[in-house]
Amino acid sequence: VVGEVALTGENYLAGGIDLRSHSASSGGRATPIESVMAVPMSINEQRIGVIFAVNKRDRTASFTTENLFLLSTLSSHVAIGGVLVQVYEEMGEQQRILQELLLAREIQKSLLPAAAPATDNFSIYALNNPAQEVSGDYYDFIEVDDEHLLVVIADASGKGIPACMFTA
Repeated sequence: VVGEVALTGENYLAGGIDLRSHSASSGGRATPIESVMAVPMSINEQRIGVIFAVNKRDRTASFTTENLFLLSTLSSHVAIGGVLVQVYEEMGEQQRILQELLLAREIQKSLLPAAAPATDNFSIYALNNPAQEVSGDYYDFIEVDDEHLLVVIADASGKGIPACMFTA
């Protein structure tokens, strides 16, 4: 029934069914079911699941077409809820990735000198402004002795994480 509803997209309602149970606990006895109903869960005409309900009560409590209509209405809410849960999970993953990129940016900044060395003969200025969260740009100043300053400049081709990893 579930597979048929999933394939056809049509609601299903039936009553007075005896299903043979294959579980060890029932010993193969017939399981009386008063009625069953199933409705597809769809969003924008795309089926994403099926809601299936079983009624094992007495005959006065059989599912009706009104119950089927209510379940059908509820199915769209359940489908939307499922999609919202998925979206929130994806947003959480994106937020985690963004936080990791921001941490990588701070680590990359910490590898750069905090300030350029001061000299009497000339002024030195340096700025690293990555196009993305991180970049392949690097510079450093190494005072070799009182009269010599080594300036290191590196730029890995590309942008973002691959260039940053290569430079690191």
